[in-house]
Amino acid sequence: LSDHDSRDLNPSNPAFFETNGEFDFYERSSARSGPGGECLDVNQVCSEDGMEFTLRTPEPFVGRIYTYGYYDRCFYRGNGGTVNVLRISGAQGYPDCGTQRYGDTMTNIVVVQFSDYVQTGRDKRYNLT
Repeated sequence: LSDHDSRDLNPSNPAFFETNGEFDFYERSSARSGPGGECLDVNQVCSEDGMEFTLRTPEPFVGRIYTYGYYDRCFYRGNGGTVNVLRISGAQGYPDCGTQRYGDTMTNIVVVQFSDYVQTGRDKRYNLT
């Protein structure tokens, strides 16, 4: 497996791919990718202190990351960087940012909106648990 695709590598070059017909080459479809055809690199960290959602983008991010239903209270506004982090503290997140608790498990929904003001079909929603 590789994070490279045919935009980066030439599939007919035997230095990168077997060309004898015994192997198949598959790559991700751009239809399920983020803006510009790039896959989105997201990460979450959850602890008793709260939740942290990280979005890494190849291009500067100037959109908004927020908890579902709390776009005006619990959000991160992109400032043109490529590493963007929304932090939801334990005390603030439950229940002020929509964090729900089920026994020892906390969950929340985070929305990545690529425009600061307009929602589009490119926007994504992630369930944090």
